[in-house]
Amino acid sequence: MKRLAYLVISVLVLLGVLLTGGMANASSTPRKWPKVVSFATMRTGTLFNTLSVGMANILTKYSGVKVTAESLGGLKAWGPLMKRGDVQMGMINGWTVDKYVHATGPDAGRKKQPWMRQVMSGHMTRFAFFTQPRTGIKTVQDLRGKRVLCLFPPSPSNDISTRLLFEYYGINDDVIKLKIQSTAEIVRAVIEGKADAYWWTIPSSLELERSGGRVVIPIEKEALDYVHKREPAIYPAVLPAGYYGLRKDIPTLGFYAVIVTSKDVDEDLIYTLLKTFFEHREEFKTIHPRAAEWNLKAATSHVVLPFHPGAIKFYKEKGLWTPSLQE
Repeated sequence: MKRLAYLVISVLVLLGVLLTGGMANASSTPRKWPKVVSFATMRTGTLFNTLSVGMANILTKYSGVKVTAESLGGLKAWGPLMKRGDVQMGMINGWTVDKYVHATGPDAGRKKQPWMRQVMSGHMTRFAFFTQPRTGIKTVQDLRGKRVLCLFPPSPSNDISTRLLFEYYGINDDVIKLKIQSTAEIVRAVIEGKADAYWWTIPSSLELERSGGRVVIPIEKEALDYVHKREPAIYPAVLPAGYYGLRKDIPTLGFYAVIVTSKDVDEDLIYTLLKTFFEHREEFKTIHPRAAEWNLKAATSHVVLPFHPGAIKFYKEKGLWTPSLQE
């Protein structure tokens, strides 16, 4: 009996040591992951929102982490929330990120935001000038003296890109610049003769095509280079033939979307989310035709910020990391 009692006590002591040690190890390496990852995105109905919601659903389904896409508007709205730790990721265009972080352009006068980090880049949003045949407008120079809807306060990149184009063509002081209220409003304004042209994305132009025809104004390479040299996060782009019914390629400008986070977000969390996304990218591609542009080639192609350590770990693992990405 004494031997049995001694054996039982020994086992209990050993279990106690193991449990205590395990708890100590667990407490010494806390998992700094939020219960819910907040993924900031733009308003419902935008491509950014559609892609963010699709990405959040896939990450929730496969990563073991609940990711919620939240329609919080632009970076000015959710940037402070990310800095505070209430938002962990966000999708926005690279030009806006560059201006926000460096407090330049429309954001001049605010403090710089050196805490923000890049996770990856993805699709390009391409803008162009649209009008109708009845206006007789065929070139950017033809916009001289015309009413052009191109000012959009929520997205100053519209104002900057069109101003630089007008500047290159020497017509900046001669264009009547109108403020954009909504996509539906700008299309109806041109159809009803309240405006002569607008600067926006191509899906909006389908109604023009159905209501009197559509003209997409090509931009010369020299003008595109002029803009890109002054605003490196605004890129020369092409609306390809066949895209939304286009009969030929249209050279224009575009902005790459990027996903950003805070330097304080846990390295393993960002690594896990990136790894999970690319493991299930084929499923993500089914949510929208533009989703295919979120691929490994694009992920590190358009750098506007230093990368997050979790992203660096993932790209090194994939053999995509180069010293130039650290510059």
